[in-house]
Amino acid sequence: MLRRLRSENASGIVLGPGRRRGLLVPLVLLVVLLGVVGSLASSLVDVESADATITAASGVSPPALQAFSVGALPPRLSGGATMAAQPYGSGFWIVHPDGGVFGYVSAPFLGSLPGLGIHVEDIVGMAVTPDGNGYWLVGSDGGVFAFGDATFMGSMAGTPLNAPVVAIAVTPDGKGYWLVASDGGVFAFGDAVFSGSLVGMPLDAPVIDMTADPAGGYWLVASDGGVFSFGGAPFMGSMAGQPLNQAMVGVTSVPGGVGYWLVASDGGVFAFGGAPWYGSLAGTPLPSRTVGLYSVSLSDNVFNYVVVEANGGATGF
Repeated sequence: MLRRLRSENASGIVLGPGRRRGLLVPLVLLVVLLGVVGSLASSLVDVESADATITAASGVSPPALQAFSVGALPPRLSGGATMAAQPYGSGFWIVHPDGGVFGYVSAPFLGSLPGLGIHVEDIVGMAVTPDGNGYWLVGSDGGVFAFGDATFMGSMAGTPLNAPVVAIAVTPDGKGYWLVASDGGVFAFGDAVFSGSLVGMPLDAPVIDMTADPAGGYWLVASDGGVFSFGGAPFMGSMAGQPLNQAMVGVTSVPGGVGYWLVASDGGVFAFGGAPWYGSLAGTPLPSRTVGLYSVSLSDNVFNYVVVEANGGATGF
């Protein structure tokens, strides 16, 4: 049985034109989401308010999740979106390909590319600092943009790549990050240690995401559910070779690194190692595709998770 809660609006929306063409038209959008005041927004389009529904699995989700509600983005603003979550609490961000950032619940808005007058259409990933007060955006060309207390430590912008970058992952101490390309190429910056890649290896499907092992190393995940472990990160299983209804879109490690979840674009969730499985959205009609999953700690060793859609809708299990 699912419990349905409602709210309106998204906080921290910044959308707009760029440095190459177009005039910057400021738009101040003040919204309140669970008592959180939104941030300034700049846009050439009208930003719509939309009702959103957050679902929590009755009898499974903790009170923090049952009270958790978000606002949904208009469909035209959610295409190609990706997400990242706070290292603590229940907040998360949706980032649009143009670098517009949408903060939800307790996730603070710390800046965006349109807000800086930078025009791109290729943002593919986001990573968050350990204290949740900064984030990095990465483009398919390997360009990296830092906001808040996130430190810029290098990028692949201007360097020829064999395949586009698809994701960014931060080291446990926040003093480094990795970029990963669709061919499995890995690029390390700051204190991130290069522990290997898939370059030159035949792949059945492209790499789509990456996550760090808190104990060291990292996992790469392909769209067919294949999992590849490097630098001491333990292999705990994959969906490679198994029939999938939809392609994988993300991987999230359990705090402590004792397991990981894979999530598919239809909301299917697959748990490995010590990652618990509480359910999924597979088979449920969704207004937009799933873009990721993040965990919420209930105690030292128990974690629930939230599945996030491209339009900002979220479901807690």
